[in-house]
Amino acid sequence: MNITKVTFKDFRNLGCANLAPDNANGLSNDLKLNGGGLIVLLGANNEGKSNVLEGLRKLGRFYEANTLDEGDKPNFYGYEGLPEITAYLEDTLEQAQDDFADKTYNITFTNGVLTKGLELHSEIGDDATYKAFLQKLLENDKSIVYGKDQEGTRDEIKIFLTEHKLTLCCSATNGGKSLQCFSILEHKSCESIKDFGKAMVLQCRFVTNGSKGADDASELREYLKNPKSHIQKHTLTISLKNGITPSENLPQIIERTSFDEQVKRIVEWGKNLDITIAKLENDGWSSRIGWVGNECAIQYRRDINSLESKLSSSDYKTMLDVYQRFYTFFYGESFQKLLEKVKYYYSQGLQEEHIDIDLKLPSSQELESYIKFHESFPRILYYEQREIGDSDLEVTSLMVSKILHFSRHFLQS
Repeated sequence: MNITKVTFKDFRNLGCANLAPDNANGLSNDLKLNGGGLIVLLGANNEGKSNVLEGLRKLGRFYEANTLDEGDKPNFYGYEGLPEITAYLEDTLEQAQDDFADKTYNITFTNGVLTKGLELHSEIGDDATYKAFLQKLLENDKSIVYGKDQEGTRDEIKIFLTEHKLTLCCSATNGGKSLQCFSILEHKSCESIKDFGKAMVLQCRFVTNGSKGADDASELREYLKNPKSHIQKHTLTISLKNGITPSENLPQIIERTSFDEQVKRIVEWGKNLDITIAKLENDGWSSRIGWVGNECAIQYRRDINSLESKLSSSDYKTMLDVYQRFYTFFYGESFQKLLEKVKYYYSQGLQEEHIDIDLKLPSSQELESYIKFHESFPRILYYEQREIGDSDLEVTSLMVSKILHFSRHFLQS
């Protein structure tokens, strides 16, 4: 996520719009940050350069309560205003491209295209075989660009298979729900291809077999016309009046690897327990565990399978809801009685491999604690250079002993 602009309102001497027009110090309140990698602030003393840096520092610590304080109010006689700083953010192009990660688009071919392609690979055989050949190539890394043809007269979508020195030229307008390829070209190097410098890598998949379940290629064509128009914009505001008020659409980065590992561990353990319950049923224990026990076994099996089916879900909240139902049922009186039967089954030596049925399952709250949330707001560091003073030249006896210790360790090694 990139910050494109920061607006200061009533922050010290920045953004004080109600001041008299002749007070130039109070009128500048926008800092645009999309001009390049380096921003240089130029100005005379007391014009607010340090205030800009201090505001950015405080904005970068937006997760701390009451970041702005009374000292940030404008210090002009008779002027009252509460400081507020707003950052305007945009997702990166890579984030916008994530929307296509799970998409699959079908490629169709106009008349004669496959025949022309076979001229480049005469050893392959027929059209069907050549389609399969292209399909295999499309599974590898590919670059995609929307640009002009070599003559510069029409727009087209080029799919570069750089490793195999092939380019599939597709229509930027025709094809309906499919991507229509009208030419297959061989090139010696990427640099010889027009607009290659604009190429991007999309994680979407292409198929050449006429798959009916493919996604609508019109959305891909629309995206490639202007990828930046699909970038989402967000705002984050801190103010002395309202505390910290980040926009609701400011996304979070969710780190859930540990969470998924815990769920997989629980599912694996639960399915092993189900194997024991199934053996208990098959060994003629159905009558001994009773009707209620059989119903518990069926319900348990249903719940553990439901939890397993949610493992690949990106919606962790749904998974937690499913787990809570499983957790409540597991520690219910009926299923705990069934577990007592399993313990007795073990005690009779009827199964060599035992699992720890006394294993304590984590609660939903404990399981959720494995999910880590990180704000996607960029980190802002404030560096203030400080001259070396006399106090920095003082040497204590502790420092001397540490230097001697490390010196001896270094000489011995």
